[in-house]
Amino acid sequence: MLAYRMDPAQSVQSMAHGVDAKGRFLVSWIGNACCPVPESAEVNPVRTGAQPEPVPVRLEILRQSPDPMTRIAAASLHLLGSLYVLSDDERIDLLAERALPTMVGDVAGMRGAHVGVLVSDRVLLHDCYGVTPLSFDALVGESADAAPVFPTMADDLEAGDWRAVAQAMTTAHYSMRDDLEVSVPEVDLAVDTALAAGAWGARLVGGGFGGCVLAVMPRGRGDELLHAVSDAYDRAGYATPQGFVGEAGSPAARDL
Repeated sequence: MLAYRMDPAQSVQSMAHGVDAKGRFLVSWIGNACCPVPESAEVNPVRTGAQPEPVPVRLEILRQSPDPMTRIAAASLHLLGSLYVLSDDERIDLLAERALPTMVGDVAGMRGAHVGVLVSDRVLLHDCYGVTPLSFDALVGESADAAPVFPTMADDLEAGDWRAVAQAMTTAHYSMRDDLEVSVPEVDLAVDTALAAGAWGARLVGGGFGGCVLAVMPRGRGDELLHAVSDAYDRAGYATPQGFVGEAGSPAARDL
């Protein structure tokens, strides 16, 4: 996200975005370089109707190639709009209410984090079909007859597309590794080795900074994958990992 009229030399440490249950496009970030933060909700137009000057921004969202071993942008969204920054009191209230999208809440709960609401009337989708203008309501799903811009994991689960679900898991891991920076080399090695050994997808699970990795793979490949990860850890000089193979129980098993 680029904030116009701000110092271009300044940057933020981590950023996440998502749409809440009210259809608002929310952005969270760490650091004060992006935008000034109001002292209280009384000066915030998002809830009170006051009209302080919003921050003009341009937000770019990339959808990576479904192949986890490549980093090719399959499509991108470009939004021009205004960012209304919430006060710390509002951020804390939203966290307490669990009203933030998952990754937005993960960043918003960190020290030095802030949350803003992005309002936009100019959205462009760049993909293999060229450049397509979209309405902001269609993007966030407020239009009842609007098809989603990108399929969600819920759509993939509904369709029984477990490969797509697994690929979404890998994309989420890359975000936790690169954007939130909560992964560690041992976890990254387990994910990369699992993918190279034939897993459809893999990701860090838990709070980060260690923990465990969940991988989705075809039946009968589990032992092979565990041996591959164990060998990779041995070559890297890491402690021997503990792993096990599990199968989904009812009702998920009927779709696998």
